[in-house]
Amino acid sequence: MKTISEGQDKKSKSTLHYSRLFKILCELLEDPGPYKIADTAAHYGVGVRTIQRDLQKLIQFLNEHAKREYITREKGVYEGNFPRAALNLELEEMMYLFLALQQVKPILAGVGSAVYNRLMSAVNTLLSKEEREKFEVWSECYQVREFGFPLKRDDYYQSLHRIFEAIRKNLLIKFWFRGEERYLDPYHIHFTKSNFYVVGDHFDSPTEQKKRFLLHYRLDRLRKVEALPFVRSQLYKRLKDAYAYKKQKANQYLNKMLGAESHGEPKDYLIEILDEEVYRRMTEKCWHKIINPSKDQFCGLLKIPQISSQVEMKKWVLEWGADIRVLEPADFRKKIKQEIEKMLELY
Repeated sequence: MKTISEGQDKKSKSTLHYSRLFKILCELLEDPGPYKIADTAAHYGVGVRTIQRDLQKLIQFLNEHAKREYITREKGVYEGNFPRAALNLELEEMMYLFLALQQVKPILAGVGSAVYNRLMSAVNTLLSKEEREKFEVWSECYQVREFGFPLKRDDYYQSLHRIFEAIRKNLLIKFWFRGEERYLDPYHIHFTKSNFYVVGDHFDSPTEQKKRFLLHYRLDRLRKVEALPFVRSQLYKRLKDAYAYKKQKANQYLNKMLGAESHGEPKDYLIEILDEEVYRRMTEKCWHKIINPSKDQFCGLLKIPQISSQVEMKKWVLEWGADIRVLEPADFRKKIKQEIEKMLELY
């Protein structure tokens, strides 16, 4: 028959055991480690086998029940894996995450590379050892070329953050452009052709917001971008109303452009496609949401409604050479002809 003191000793050991399990778990949540089992045993004044049994119990409670690796253990070492286990990426999700990170890398060149490195460090804490190894190998055999990116993009992330916050708080921004100080009520950030553009209403003075003129600026051409903390946009008092209005107006403005150039009144274009192979190639790419040739059959004609980017339309037409012909508008057809004549004189 057990004595009272023996029963109390057993209860005390059980309490110490669960207290130790709880402390080990808290340590892993606070700092994932890795930890040496021998060091943990010495810290708690117990044997290595005792800590091994403790870890096995925690793994049984957490990993096996949830079917995730919250705690990993190998060769005398154990480690917390809570953020990575919670993320639990599927293979397809891993691929999209990898591509997204690689795509943003050339944007954050120069000073921004430190930001990218911090971003990668944060992502690595969420990935398992196997996933980190995959990312490392993939990155060695994948490259996003920097052709077309502007040379001056050291302060991209600071400028972008200030503009995004100005839009969120419905504030005006101030910047220098070609030696002049300018003011803008920012509506939207647009990324095309490896460049960022900010779309908004231009003002000569922040106190005079009645004369609004919607335009866009290329981000790398702006200097000393800053939000004006005490100058709010006079468009709507409620933020939700301002957001909705700005999004609608920015989309209307951008839909009239082929890329990032807007000049004059929007016009309808009618293009004759003379080569069926060219038509097929056109259907393989997304040129613009309103340039959408039918994939079903070769019809020979392409209608492009309400485009104000005449310079970019000219580049796009000349890119296809003698395989396409402009039918309308007549003044644009004339400009294409003049451009070809100039090229003939040069060559």
